[in-house]
Amino acid sequence: MRQNLGMSNRSKNIIYSAVLLLAMLVVYKFRQADQGPKLVQFNGKTMGPIVYNVSYFDHEGRNFKPQVDSILKVFNQSLNTYIPDSEISTFNRDSSFQFDLPFFKEAVETGIAIYKETNGAYDPSIAPLINTWGFGYVDNIQVDSAVIDSLKAISGMENLNMNEESLGKKDKRLQFDFNASAKGYGDDVDISMLKTYGIDNAFVEIGGEVAVSGRNIQRDTLWTVGVLDPNSTELNLKYHSIISLENKGMATSGNYFNYQIID
Repeated sequence: MRQNLGMSNRSKNIIYSAVLLLAMLVVYKFRQADQGPKLVQFNGKTMGPIVYNVSYFDHEGRNFKPQVDSILKVFNQSLNTYIPDSEISTFNRDSSFQFDLPFFKEAVETGIAIYKETNGAYDPSIAPLINTWGFGYVDNIQVDSAVIDSLKAISGMENLNMNEESLGKKDKRLQFDFNASAKGYGDDVDISMLKTYGIDNAFVEIGGEVAVSGRNIQRDTLWTVGVLDPNSTELNLKYHSIISLENKGMATSGNYFNYQIID
C-alpha cells in the first residue's frame, strides 16, 4: 500500500513538472509573440528611375508593398510627364481636360493655393520654360531671350480655367510640371494609405522627399533624416545635419546634383 502510494506521488510530481514546463513554454512563446510591432521595410521604383523606401511598424508584420506599388501606379498615371497618356501629359497637349483620376485635380488645386501664398514663387505652369532650359521632359532647345520672355508671359496659375469636372487654359502653350512637389505628394499619399490599414508609425521616402507619421518604435525615438552637405559629390556623400521629424514632411533633395555642362 505504501509502495503504491509512493509511486502515485512520483507520478503526480512528474505530471506537475511536465505541466509547469509546458506552462513556462506557453508564457515564453506568448512573450516572444508580444514583444511589440514588427519592423517592415521594402523599396521599389516609381516615377521612372526614382527609388522609394518604406519603413513601418505592424504587430502582424504585414507587407504592404503591393498596395504601395498599386497606388503609385495610379499616381504616375496622374502626374508623370514621361508617360504619354497620363493625365498631365494629356492636359499639356490639349487646350482643355476632363478630370478622371484623383491625384491630378488635387495637385492643381494645391498648386493654385501655394502659387497665391508664395506670390508666384512656386509655379507648376512653367513647364515650357523648364523644357527650354533643358531640365524637363523633352530635350532642351537653344533659344533667345525673346522666346523666354514669350513663355514667361503665358505662365502663371491665373491663366487657368478650372471647375469640379474640367480644366482649361487661356493659352494652349501653357503646360504643367509638378516635379517640385510630386515626390512629396507621393509620400503623403502612401502615408495616408498605410493609416487606413492601422499603420500609425511609418517612414516614406521618394527620391529624397520624406514624410513620416508617429515614431521609430524600434529605437524609441523620432524618425531621423540625413541632409547632405552641398559640398558632397556623387561619389563622396557626407551629411550636413540629421533632422528629427514627427508627423511631418520634408524635402531633402538638393539642386546641387541637377546641372548641365554646356560647351
